[in-house]
Amino acid sequence: MQKNTKIMMATTAILTVLGVGIYLLTQEDSNALVKTNNIGNDAIIKDNSNLKNIVSNNKNKSLKKIKQNDYYSHYNPKLTNLENWKLWLNNLKNGDSSYNNFEKRIADILRSLPAGDNIFYSDIYDLFLHDTPSGPKKLIISILGSAATKESAELLYKLIDDGLLIEVGDKHGSSDEELAARGAIRRFANQKWVYGKPNHHVAKVMEKNWQGLQNIMLYHATADSLAYIGEDSSLDLFFDEFLSVTDPIKIKILNQSVKNFTRGHNNPQIKDKLKHHLGSFKKNDERSRIQRQVSGLLLATTGDARDKEAVLRWAQEAPGTDAEQAREFFIAMFEYDSREDSDLISKHISRERINSPLIRQVIEEEIANTNNRQQAYEKEMQRQDRLYNNNWK
Repeated sequence: MQKNTKIMMATTAILTVLGVGIYLLTQEDSNALVKTNNIGNDAIIKDNSNLKNIVSNNKNKSLKKIKQNDYYSHYNPKLTNLENWKLWLNNLKNGDSSYNNFEKRIADILRSLPAGDNIFYSDIYDLFLHDTPSGPKKLIISILGSAATKESAELLYKLIDDGLLIEVGDKHGSSDEELAARGAIRRFANQKWVYGKPNHHVAKVMEKNWQGLQNIMLYHATADSLAYIGEDSSLDLFFDEFLSVTDPIKIKILNQSVKNFTRGHNNPQIKDKLKHHLGSFKKNDERSRIQRQVSGLLLATTGDARDKEAVLRWAQEAPGTDAEQAREFFIAMFEYDSREDSDLISKHISRERINSPLIRQVIEEEIANTNNRQQAYEKEMQRQDRLYNNNWK
């Protein structure tokens, strides 16, 4: 009995020593790989000497998805963000474009890098220089849009400028990468607020790259995003573009996109600037005419009665040459078929304060059309109510 106890104690001691040794060895090896799982500066590997071996040794292994929390992801928690990034690049070059949890993680990494840090962006640009399949390219473009940083915006427009998004163009002239770029540019506007701060830095990049952009699809997407973010400098840029552009397609885009300045958000500074430009009707130069056109159209569609009053005040003193221009503003006012708009403008007509017969005629027609549509809508609602009530009798 005593002999068996000694044997058991000796065995336990040996196993304990072996266990501690194995733990220390695995911990040391783990520490060589696991520097941090945090996003940001800590994601940068302090010792890059082992990185090349990690990529080489794990290349095949990394292509196998890792199961985490009942879904599959390419993200390996035992590696740092940069190590995961290098492995994921290998997946992309081999044509793997599956959407997974790592896409958002990479966007977060890019967003939290210090300004001017291009450690990831040079890899992305290199990916487009090589024969990488279209799927991974679209995924990367999507990530650039989600990151919504100055650097990601600059890289996207550099890819556009360098012609790296048009190489897979179809007979209609649009490539998959171009379509992805349009979505990414619109995402810059959707990411209007980044960590509680206005996305000024991305707006500046778009301003710098917008004028002269030849790709109409991306020109339109940039115009929409610029107007939605709503920077004062972007509004000035729109005025300049209205003056300089001659392409009828671009002129149509400008008229459509410019409305985004006052829709979806309320910027008093923008409205003050618009009212100032609208008040320049006494000048007859081309720039003043353009300023009136943009400002009047925007103020007419804000949904704010005070903005509409500003347009009406302008119309009652507008010179006869501006009558046709003012016609656009009043048609725009009735875009939402608002009874309040009809009442507001009827009040001004009844006071006979609008001098132009053409403007008065347009307004009277639009008020009549609005009232007719409103009456037709009310009749339809009554008809549906009767049908509903009859079904329950």
